[in-house]
Amino acid sequence: MIKLISIDLDGTLLNSNSEIDQENIKAVKYAQKKGCQIVLCTGRPYPLTKSFADQLGVQSGYVVTNNGANIQNLSGETIGRFALGREDIQHWLSFCQRLDVPLNVVDSRHIYTIEPAWSPYPSLYYNLPTSRIPKIIHQEDLLGDVSFDKVVICQKEELLDKVESQLEPSDVKTYHIVRSEPILLEILNPKANKLQGLRCVLDQVQIDLSEVMAIGDQANDLELLKASGVSVAMENAIDMVKASADYTTASNDQSGVAQAIYHYLEDKNK
Repeated sequence: MIKLISIDLDGTLLNSNSEIDQENIKAVKYAQKKGCQIVLCTGRPYPLTKSFADQLGVQSGYVVTNNGANIQNLSGETIGRFALGREDIQHWLSFCQRLDVPLNVVDSRHIYTIEPAWSPYPSLYYNLPTSRIPKIIHQEDLLGDVSFDKVVICQKEELLDKVESQLEPSDVKTYHIVRSEPILLEILNPKANKLQGLRCVLDQVQIDLSEVMAIGDQANDLELLKASGVSVAMENAIDMVKASADYTTASNDQSGVAQAIYHYLEDKNK
């Protein structure tokens, strides 16, 4: 029996205009009436996640944000965090300076642009719907006792392919590195992913992974989809997500979340 539904935002719950359509809102409310808890699991930070939880009428519960680096209740209290520290930030700062590409650092509430700038390429992160107006942080401030949820490199796809090709095997082993969008590379604590973030929530609500339905579309959803009792891929999902899913629903522009909810809850929770 499905007791909790984990839903990704971009490319999943949200349509191409970064909005939740009324059919999805109606279906999520239906799921809640059937006794299912709803947890939004996203690469977005808390402020950009909480607003969508409010639209869905989710008044209590939890959200998994910044790709599993931060887990919070809907009052904003952190119940779990997998962060990057000073040495991690310095490592990736040196990496990006060597390749002449900019990076941004992100915590639970803010996105930071680092000054002085060293790259001729502007970060494209601010153009994404997942972004916010950045705050400025100076390089010398990153030498202190700092803590961030993730490092992001956001560039044109061709340039990001070159950046990704320069990753050392030790980097891949030491960090959780995920291409969450064609133009977005995210670097996180090795323990930070949506699966581990949701495990923190499940410990709080006493629900087993076998009782979870997870819905997603990108590589950053894979760990959670593979581990959940029921896994759903969007029609617009990348191929490896579709291959790992139990069911492929309609696209994010065709209320695919609603279709998946009705498909499983009407059949399985009677």
